[in-house]
Amino acid sequence: MYKILVVDDEPRVSAGIKNVLLSSELQITHVETALNGFEAIDYLRMETFDLVLTDIQMSRMSGLELMETIYMEQPHLPVIVISAHEKFDFAKKSLRLGARDYLVKPVELAELLRIVGRVLREKEEHGKQSLERTIREGEAERTGAARRNELLLELVTERNLAKADYEDLIDELGG
Repeated sequence: MYKILVVDDEPRVSAGIKNVLLSSELQITHVETALNGFEAIDYLRMETFDLVLTDIQMSRMSGLELMETIYMEQPHLPVIVISAHEKFDFAKKSLRLGARDYLVKPVELAELLRIVGRVLREKEEHGKQSLERTIREGEAERTGAARRNELLLELVTERNLAKADYEDLIDELGG
């Protein structure tokens, strides 16, 4: 059900996280791994992901640079940072760029799964709310269109319309 991208320049770390996620009970059906930010951006432009887990310090493109690109291209895609850096500056910048959490390596697996599960549930809830809002807006739009059609029909078909009624109809139509 969920598709996750893990970005880390240490293949063993990526493979370990991938295995933990796939064997969890979080309904994660696909985990892709990338060795750096450039590779991750290629994946993100070709496929749709529900979550990105990224390291901060990687060759060629840092996790922070990757997060800047994600923020510009897919601002609603959640990112969790997993880093060996305990410095507050890295965590602060990550959170400013929209990271949903910042975990310090070595990460406890139970904590990783708890946070990933929380972020995926938040994303799903946000998606449901967006869908409900879109449906409500569509219904309001259809109701407005139906009322407009009714007014136009009345304007066109009524033969003996008083001038005041005619003006009221024109005003209601916005003209």
